[in-house]
Amino acid sequence: MPLYEHDCLDCQTTFRQRRPFAAASAPIACPHCDGNQTRKRLNAVSVVGQSRSDSIPLSLSSSDDCACGRSCGCGH
Repeated sequence: MPLYEHDCLDCQTTFRQRRPFAAASAPIACPHCDGNQTRKRLNAVSVVGQSRSDSIPLSLSSSDDCACGRSCGCGH
């Protein structure tokens, strides 16, 4: 399932959410403040393996880690 980044205009948080392609543009509530003023960021979509959690935090444990798994060529 694709992983999309969203910005919450209510609490100024960026979060990632796994969603089916068909629901990619549908409204989504912010997991931090439950606000409904969110928008999908325009960026590359990454598809990752299944997880028990649909929401993935943006903070990484180390600056050497890369959220893309080093598959995007970003140099991390």
